[in-house]
Amino acid sequence: MDKKYGDHLNINKLINFPNMNLEKVSEEKTDIDMIIHCAAFCRIRECIKDPDQTIMDNVIGTYNVFEYARRQKIKKVILFSSSRVEYLEKNIYTASKKFMENLAVAYQECYGIDYIIIRPSTVYGAMDFSDRLFPRFINNAFRNEDLIVYGTELKTLSIMHVIDVIPIVAKCVNYFVRYMNQTFNIATETRTVTYIAAQIIKIIGSKSKITYELPELSQPQNVNQEHNFDDYKPQIELEEGIRKTIGG
Repeated sequence: MDKKYGDHLNINKLINFPNMNLEKVSEEKTDIDMIIHCAAFCRIRECIKDPDQTIMDNVIGTYNVFEYARRQKIKKVILFSSSRVEYLEKNIYTASKKFMENLAVAYQECYGIDYIIIRPSTVYGAMDFSDRLFPRFINNAFRNEDLIVYGTELKTLSIMHVIDVIPIVAKCVNYFVRYMNQTFNIATETRTVTYIAAQIIKIIGSKSKITYELPELSQPQNVNQEHNFDDYKPQIELEEGIRKTIGG
C-alpha cells in the first residue's frame, strides 16, 4: 500500500490482514450476493513505470475477485474499467483494464457470474491525494506554480465529478438484472485540458501560468467519451465540480 497517496483510513484495518489471502477467505462462508470491484492501480504514468504492480493490482486482483465469486457462488459483479480501453494508444494500464473486461465475460460464459462493466471517464472530486490531473492542477494553483499540459492546447479530456458516479452505481445495484452483461461509458462533458487548467486558476484566483510539454508516453491526446448510461444524466458540470473539489 503506497502511503504517499493518502492515509487509506477506510481500509487500514485490512492492510496485512490474514483473511485477504484468496485461499483462506474462500474457505469461509459468506452471505455476500454481489461484489462491486473498483480497486485498481490507475495512475497511468506510474503504471508504465511499474508494470509488475499494475499486473498484480489490476490483473491478479481482478482474477482473485472473480475466483472468489466463483468459489462462493456469488453471481453478480459490478466491475469498474476505464474509458481509455477504447483508444488506439495502448499501455500497460489499458492492457490490464482490457484483461479485466475479458475476464468478466469469460467468467460469465463459463461460470454464470453476471457482470456490469462501467467505463468511467476521468473522475475527480474531494479527498483525492494522488498526483492525477485535478489534484495536481489544484495543488499547483494554490502554490502559484505552473500547470503543465502534456501536449498541445487542443488536448481534450472527458471528465466526471465523483458525485455523479454514485447514482449510477446505485442504479446498477438496485436494478442489476436490467443492466447485467452490458458495458456502459459514463462521462459528464469533454473539455480541453487548457480550459480545465484555466478554470482552476480563475476559481482559486491563482497567479499560475499554463505551460506545455511533450505528450506523455502512449497516452491519447483526445479523450472524448460519450455517455451511454441513459437512465442517469450527470448533473455536476466543471465549474461547480471544481468548487466542490476545493471546498470538499
